[in-house]
This record gives sequence, C-alpha cells and structure tokens, in this order.
Amino acid sequence: EKKFFLEKKPYQSDQHLPWAFRRYIPLSDDIFPFQWRDDYKPASYWELGKDPKPNVDFDYEKTLREVSCGLYLAESNIPNAGFGLYTGIDIPSENVELASNMISVVINFSQELLKSLAMSDYVWSGRLFDFLNDGHPDFISEFSVPLHGALLNFHTGLVNVDINPSSFNPVLDRRVDPGAGSFSDFSDTSFKSLSAIGAGDELFIDYGEFWLKQRGFNGVPLHKNFKQADQIVESVWSLLNLDGASLQVNSVQSLLQTIHDHFVDENGTKSLLKNIQTLDSLNKVIARGGSARATVIPRTQEWLDTNGYCLDHLYIKNSTISGIGKGAYSRRHLKKGSVIHSSPVTIAPRALLEMEYTKSPQINSKQLTVNYHFGHKDSSVLFYPLTQATSINHGSERTGELPNARIEFSRRHAKTRYMLSRPLEDVVLEKYSPLMLDVVATRDIEPDEEIFIDYGEDWEQAWDLHVQNWKSPCPKTLGIDDCMESSKKVQKLMSNDKHNKDYHAWSHVHLTVCDASNMKSDDTEMVFLVDESQYFDSASDPDIRKEFFGFKYDDDGFNYPYLPIPKVKACKVIRSDKESDTVDVVSFFPSYHHHEVSSARALVYYKGLPTSQLHFLNKPLTADWYDPNAFRHEIHIPDDSFPKLWKDLRQGGDQEEETEREERDFVHAIDSSMSMQENDIKDSAASICGGESDLYDFEIALGKFMC
Repeated sequence: EKKFFLEKKPYQSDQHLPWAFRRYIPLSDDIFPFQWRDDYKPASYWELGKDPKPNVDFDYEKTLREVSCGLYLAESNIPNAGFGLYTGIDIPSENVELASNMISVVINFSQELLKSLAMSDYVWSGRLFDFLNDGHPDFISEFSVPLHGALLNFHTGLVNVDINPSSFNPVLDRRVDPGAGSFSDFSDTSFKSLSAIGAGDELFIDYGEFWLKQRGFNGVPLHKNFKQADQIVESVWSLLNLDGASLQVNSVQSLLQTIHDHFVDENGTKSLLKNIQTLDSLNKVIARGGSARATVIPRTQEWLDTNGYCLDHLYIKNSTISGIGKGAYSRRHLKKGSVIHSSPVTIAPRALLEMEYTKSPQINSKQLTVNYHFGHKDSSVLFYPLTQATSINHGSERTGELPNARIEFSRRHAKTRYMLSRPLEDVVLEKYSPLMLDVVATRDIEPDEEIFIDYGEDWEQAWDLHVQNWKSPCPKTLGIDDCMESSKKVQKLMSNDKHNKDYHAWSHVHLTVCDASNMKSDDTEMVFLVDESQYFDSASDPDIRKEFFGFKYDDDGFNYPYLPIPKVKACKVIRSDKESDTVDVVSFFPSYHHHEVSSARALVYYKGLPTSQLHFLNKPLTADWYDPNAFRHEIHIPDDSFPKLWKDLRQGGDQEEETEREERDFVHAIDSSMSMQENDIKDSAASICGGESDLYDFEIALGKFMC
C-alpha cells in the first residue's frame, strides 16, 4: 500500500499545497544593482548624438522646386563664424545629393601668399582631389570649391554634409583649341548629406580637427568630447528615469558637478559639462538629441526669410554654349528686377594673383582664378565669389547671346553698403568675405533657363584678341597625334590606352604613377642603386647595383618625391601584358636609403600590377591652366555699380568734380540708410562700429553707421 501511494499520488505533500505562501525576500534599492532591473534603460537606449537613417525615396531636386527657397545663407550658430548655410526643407536621410557639378578651381599658393590672400581661408587641400599632380616644392596647390565648399562651417560634433571631390576631366584640347586652360576642368564636385537634417538646421562639414589646431583653436570641444558628454548625460538621465532610484531631482546638479570636477580629464568635455549643470540643461540636451545639437538653434522659416539670402535659385549643368564647360541655370521663375542670387566675395589685390616663377617650366603669369574674379579695369582689387556665381557665363548684345542678368554690389547687405563709401585702403584691410555681390534679373527668367551676364567690352575684346593671336603649342614638324602638349591627351587619351608603348616613356609634360599598396611581396623586389663613380662590393650585397633594367642612379624618376597623392609613387613601365591587363613597373623611392650605403636610392620592381593602378599625369606645372598663353581676364563690374573711390588706377581727374562726387555719394548713403528698418540700422551700427545695438537710439545708430 505504501508503494502504491508513492507511485500513484505524487506532489501531495504540504509543500505542494496550492495555497501555500510564496514570496521572495526583497533586497533594498541601495544594495540591488540598478543595471539588473528590468525597467532600467541603459545609457545607449537614449542614442544621443545619433541620427536615424531611414531608407526613403526622396527627390531633393523636385522638393526644391516646390518651395520658394531650400538653401539659405544666414548668420551661423557658431560665434564669430560669420555666415553659414541652412536647409529650408527636411532632408530625410543620408546620401541625398545636395549640390553637384560644382567647379573647383586650383590655386597655387606660395608660403607668403598663403598668409596674405583672404581666399586661403576658403580652400581645400589638393590631396583631397584624386590624382592631382600639381605637387611642386615651390607651391602649395589648393582648391576653391564654391557654395557648400566655401560657406559651410565646421562643427566638430555635428558634421552632416560630406564632399565628393571632382576628378580631372579636360573638356578642350590645348593642341587645337584656344580656350584650353582658361577654365577649370575639375567640374563635378558634389556634396551629400550624412544624416537626416531638419528644415531650419545649419549644415556643417568636416574641415579635419587638425585645421582647428593649425589656427590655434585649442579650446574647441572635439568629436570625442561631445561623445563623452553624451555618454555621461545618458547615464544620469537613465538614473533619473528609474522608479524608486536613489538619484533624486535635487541631487542632479551635485552629481553633474562631481563628475565634472573629479571624473573627467578632457578639457573639451569639461567645457561641455560646464553648461550641463541643472535639470533644465539636462532636459535641453535630451530634447535636442545630444550635447552637440544643444549648442545650435534650429531656425524658423520666418527667421530664414527675414535674415537669410536664398542661394538655390541657381543650379549648375553643362552650358548651352559648346566648349565652355558648365553654366548656371534658374531653378524657379525669376521676376525682372529681383535679386536671383547673392554671393559673399573675398578681396584680392591684383598683384597677389600674379605667379612670379622664373624656373622651368615657364608658366602663366596669372592664377587661373583671375578668370573667376570680378573687378574693374580702373581698380587694383578684384572680388572672388564664394558661390556658384562663378559658373555664370558671358552674353552680350555684341555677341548675340543677350544677357538676362547683371552684377551689382548688394543693396541689402548692410556691411556692403557701408564699405561702398569707404576708401580702397580700408576695403583691402578687411578679412574674410566682407562684401556681397548680387545677381539681378534684367528680365523675367523661366525655370531651367541659362543665366548670362555681360562680362564687359574689355573682356570681350581681350578674348577676341586672344583667339586672333592664338597658335598651337605643337611644333609644325610634329603631327597632332605625336604632340603631348595637352592635358586631354595625357589624362584621357593616354589613360584609355595604357598598353600603348609609345606612352610609357615619359615626355617633358607627362609621367606615370602607380599605386602598388596592394601588391603581394612575392611579386615585389627592392634594389638599391648607387652612383657609377661610387665604389661598392657587389658580392657583399646583391641588392646594391649600378643598374637595374636600364635604370640608373640619376634617373629622372627620382626627381618626384613630392607627389601629393597618398600611396602613389612615380613609376615607369617595363613591360605590359594586354591579355592579363597588367604591367611590370619600377617605382622610385629617393628617400629610402640602404642601411650600409646611405647615398643609395631605392628602386622597387612590381610584377603584374593591374593597369587600374597605373595613371598618366601631367608633370607638375605643365597642365593646360599653366600654359603661358592661356587666356586670363577678370569679369567686369558695371561702372554704375563700382564705387569711384575704388578706381585707384585712373589717370588724372578733376579734384572739384571728385569732391562733388563724394558729397553726392554721402547724401545717397544717407538716403539709403534712412530707407532701412530701424532695427536693421541699429544692428548694422552695432556690428560695424563695435557697439551693442540696445545702447543706441535711432539717431545715434544712424550717426554711428555713417561714422
């Protein structure tokens, strides 16, 4: 019976009674790890500083055409940074192309010029542009990139735009076309979004944190500082949002202060936490999505319309005129008399755009950027637009291509109005981009119509004379096909025929470079070359030689150690195999020395290099835009818009007439100022004369404004 009971009736003891008491022994909150609680949201849950990246079907161009403006130039969120760019529409995801076909213009800076030319604050390193071979020990080659490339500011914690640098794509052939070298062939730079960006947000691009250190901005919080501050805020916020947690609202300030004082070493992080010391400031960071976003203010549509300048009425594509590259087109219907575009400009004395170079090869005496500058024949200063205004082409009644717009100095921009009444010496001393040029429609302009302005009779006559006197650089004894004097020949024709043995030997204007960084060691051999006059024991080290495949110590391949291209070295082709599409090459390493023979030069042999890693380039200072005979002339600003005070190159002049002119200009300036809104005058006075706007009444502000 006992056996039967145990087997047939299990779980009948008292401990199995349904009503028996069950309850765990709770641990108090102060000893139970909060990370183990189910209602605890870890710091990562809040995702501060991260952007949603939805995969959406979004037509940026179509959306722009549905609004009055989608890109604004206005005061930046970053103190003392001047203007910045703001989006006027929601950009829902990453990889949205924000601008394309932007013309990038190469500038050659000497060390002296780099310090004195205002444009140097708006350029990008030549290393950013793939396979640019402008490297030369006497110059620093940089690129001016308009609009986003010049006007986006750098916020180390909020980079939301990236640049896709242009490739070199020559349009004209210098051997047969007089226009070659007169405009930039780096004409497809574009910009894309790195994240979703809300309407009214400022756009930021990465300059590189080294840029900050170069300019002494050592106290600026870096990306890692914003990330660390976000982690701290997330942790504190998680504790606050845990029911029954020991951290109370009134303890937040004390905790944040303790973290700031005792647990953070980075000065950049400390400076951020200094502004996050209360529950309100903590709430702000959470609400804005991170410590970086908490430092900027999203602008309302009303604010942008009131304080901003619309910069997307124009877009860039190939011009309707053949052989001149890109042109600017209207995106929307533009009314006669309306300002269709406003561009900040940098100021450059003409002399600074000269290129004094007495060595070989002979180069053009003027920078290519001269062709993109605006000015007046009677003035020693030129003005360079920082926007796509550089893509507006020439048209005049004289050529039959009637202009539909004109250039004038801005009447809206307060600083420009003020500077127009100042002497030229004051203007030249201004830093950055103190003035603004407007493009004004001279008739109604329809969407997708190309914009033309009159470059002036002087420009037109200079161009006609250039065409009339132009001669091909190719010797008469040499056929066009055998002539190398053309970037198009080197960069396009040669690059499309890499197995052509006639192209493998370097000429006076071209060379070959290789990227062998992915080659296997089995396909690589290094040898060291010594001067023929130098004694050495070849038996002691077979890697030391006087010759290798016909290459010697004094080969001109060793003369190019300064190619500004990462991973790329000057090389020469020994053999090519069309079937495998590979080449055997030797690369030159002039600074790589043997441990025993310091004067030896290294030569590396690569077998079976893919032709995709072989590139044909112009030798430094031999590309089309360096041609001594390439066309150069600034674009004319009409007389009625150019101040006579700035015409310092005029000959003679009646002093009495000059005095009357100055009085008329002064009265005109007064009238223009009186037409301003009262607040506008106060703000203008404050910014120009250094005062606080609320310290001035209307009359004092006007007096200050007129100095």
